[in-house]
Amino acid sequence: MIEDIDRRTLAIASAILVIVTTFGLLVIGPVGILAGPLVDRFGTQRLLARRNYKSPGAPLWSAAIGGVAMIPALASGAEAPDDRHIAVLSAVAAGVGAIILGVLALRGRLARLSAIGIGLGFAAIVVALALNSQAG
Repeated sequence: MIEDIDRRTLAIASAILVIVTTFGLLVIGPVGILAGPLVDRFGTQRLLARRNYKSPGAPLWSAAIGGVAMIPALASGAEAPDDRHIAVLSAVAAGVGAIILGVLALRGRLARLSAIGIGLGFAAIVVALALNSQAG
């Protein structure tokens, strides 16, 4: 359990976080990556109030954003240069955001989750740059 949150509640909250983050990234672009943490901070806590959910904050956000950053990272090998460039921009922005959130939360109680977010963010940046350099 993470901070007295049962697994089912954490799974529901994580699913909401990842889905909103993904839609924010796809609809708004690199700035849309902030939609997930904002919804998790304000909306999900109200939605799951009966389950006593309180967001763990930055460690969970770091892992979710790092995972979502892999989507544009894999798309950065596209053949069309415009698509490739926006995918690289989105992947690097999301990866750096995941790394920053993970580093900020590394000294907290959920250091392992923060380390996962840092690793995913770093991997997204490396994959995006490697695929972009091979494609173009």
